[in-house]
Amino acid sequence: MFNLFNKNKKKQDDIFPLFSKYAEHLVVFMGMQSQGNYSPIAAFEKSDGSMVGYLYIADNHAYQYDVPETLEMMKRELGGRLRRNEIRSYAIMYHSCFEYGGNEHHTPANNEGEFKSITTSLYSGNKENHIPLPYSFDQSGLNFQGFRNFTPEQNQRIFNTQPVQGKNYFEERVKMEGPSYENEAGIKIVTSNTGFIGHTWAGIFGKDNWDKGAREYFAMAAAKAQGGKSNTPSPGVTVFEMEKTDINYIALEKDGNLLSALPRIVTKRKIPSTVKEILEWENVGDLEAIVSASGRDSFMLKFLASDYAINKEKYHSQKNHDLCIAGIGFIIQASDMGTGDYKHKTKDGEEVTFSEGFCSYMPYNDLFQLGCFNIVSVLKGYRKVNFDTIQSEGGYMLTLKLINHPDQEDFFTIDVFVHEQNMKIKPEDLVSGMGIGGVIQMVGYIDS
Repeated sequence: MFNLFNKNKKKQDDIFPLFSKYAEHLVVFMGMQSQGNYSPIAAFEKSDGSMVGYLYIADNHAYQYDVPETLEMMKRELGGRLRRNEIRSYAIMYHSCFEYGGNEHHTPANNEGEFKSITTSLYSGNKENHIPLPYSFDQSGLNFQGFRNFTPEQNQRIFNTQPVQGKNYFEERVKMEGPSYENEAGIKIVTSNTGFIGHTWAGIFGKDNWDKGAREYFAMAAAKAQGGKSNTPSPGVTVFEMEKTDINYIALEKDGNLLSALPRIVTKRKIPSTVKEILEWENVGDLEAIVSASGRDSFMLKFLASDYAINKEKYHSQKNHDLCIAGIGFIIQASDMGTGDYKHKTKDGEEVTFSEGFCSYMPYNDLFQLGCFNIVSVLKGYRKVNFDTIQSEGGYMLTLKLINHPDQEDFFTIDVFVHEQNMKIKPEDLVSGMGIGGVIQMVGYIDS
């Protein structure tokens, strides 16, 4: 419901004709808020009077700029176009802390409780205007309070604007990339500020109780991993590791504060590899990373490096390593793609039959950034794994072949831990030689 009845306020009739040109984009922005999207947008008026939407989109989810940074980049780019007379005007729309009778400043809102208004910053010639649209939340939902400096008729005109169904309102989309550089060793270093290993712990402790398991482990890690060994790879950084038979538990401490915790899947399977790129997690003190490499000069590796805090210098300075690569199963199920009987129809209606023993792995949607893959594999062996700490439940260590090679049986075969909760196949139905599909996260470390 819109509160359009504001009295005794000076009307900004000189602003309204220009502001109204951006009405469709404003209504689209209001709709984005109702869908939970609070990202700022912009639009500009071309020299021929047509309107163009302008939007920053993440090239991937590795790096997210905060709202003030995004607004500054938009203003720098569109302001430059305005000064060069390439456009007539532009507007930037964002959520702000503006509140009549309170904080009457158009400071960008970043934190919960700060979101009070939609601010439209309007630029034309040498003029700059900031027009607030305050809102509030109650039991009925989101309530816009209207533009105080516009007449009720002008308010109604804005709110009655209907976006054209199916129209692309953001004709110009700019990909935002995180900071990156190529170091002296020829390795590309990319910065991420969104690194997260909650999925990893869901693989270790099971999809239904990973949160409880992770909390219990963090408590143990805070107690220095119950006397586990420690390492100080750099000033202020301490790495504690609780060594077990199949899964080691690692805690990272920086300047005396527990920063993160991650698992290491213990494996003896080594792959000669060449490091190509490192996605370093800035939000974890640059102590965790996803490493991309080429295995045996032929196949792709992308894995969470459990030893990154300790071996960061090695990863940065040397390309070639023997890497111990393993996996953590998020979903593990039987697959008949490699039985020789599986038939698949392509989009063109062509029928394809996969050969017996077919193996493959491919990037898994957005989680590929975390080293996650869809797999079609052959089960070469398995054994029960019991946790001897944290909880009584356990899982299975599966030995999975991911690539067939005519001359080398274990060209790319890895050990994958899967918690029983993440198995869509009964343990008693596991048979060596059967097909196994699902989703895994690759994890690994430098052999030492």
